[in-house]
Amino acid sequence: MSLPDGQKLGPGLTVTRTAEHALISPSMAANGCLSDAQINAIVAADAPMKLNYPLASGVVPPLMSSAGGETEYPGHPFLSGLNLLTPESIVGAQPPANPLPNGAAAEAKYWEVFVRDFLAKDPNFNALTVDPQNPGPWQQRINELSILGQDLGMEGMANKTDFTDFAKAGGKLLLIQGKSDASVSYRETIEYYNQVQATMGSAAVHDFARFYLIPGFDHWNRPAFNVKWDWISALENWVENGRPPQSQVATDSNPATAGRSRPLCECPTWPKYNGTGDVNQASNFTCVT
Repeated sequence: MSLPDGQKLGPGLTVTRTAEHALISPSMAANGCLSDAQINAIVAADAPMKLNYPLASGVVPPLMSSAGGETEYPGHPFLSGLNLLTPESIVGAQPPANPLPNGAAAEAKYWEVFVRDFLAKDPNFNALTVDPQNPGPWQQRINELSILGQDLGMEGMANKTDFTDFAKAGGKLLLIQGKSDASVSYRETIEYYNQVQATMGSAAVHDFARFYLIPGFDHWNRPAFNVKWDWISALENWVENGRPPQSQVATDSNPATAGRSRPLCECPTWPKYNGTGDVNQASNFTCVT
């Protein structure tokens, strides 16, 4: 199995989608590895999901229409690190159905809860009858839900991009995300962080926040690189002693690979092997763009 031509492994990657069949060879197909339908499904899941209407909320310009409001989700990193075998991830062991089987993907379960409990307000409603791209009569209700927090006086909610008051109060933020996250696409987090910088200015954000992307780390379950990092000391030194985090190192706590380390690289940089030395030591990697 090979990666598509032109794929960049850094956090600002743009996956080329013209070489998806590099995922499979004729001999692999003959042995029943991946069918064309399976490849198409993986490529579709990796690609952005575009809505045919703008949401009422939304503050992330690359994902917005000219009228304002988010119009797409950037897709999950199937072609750049996501573990398809993660239990109850966005793949699942069973296809969605009504009623939803226990082995269905976590994303299908989230969708069912959203549709039944928030959208239709009917515990027996068939969530599979609602197409998020073309919701028809449900579009107005979806838009109402997208700005519900603002209506309750909680301005911005998860889309808040101005942390001026937080920064003035001396607040500091350490944000990490795994590049193998099967629940929240790291691409979306990048777009959000970019918008925080656009709102406040990169220098102002750097005064109170650090954003680290970690290859091999996922959302919650069996990551290839299970991060162990003394973030409390890093935060205390920054808040109490005025020493921003520098040259941070994460250690893998997986039993089979315990002790290997990688530098924590501020987005948009990523850890590149220097070409010599022990590949299990952070000192032999450099954060590059």
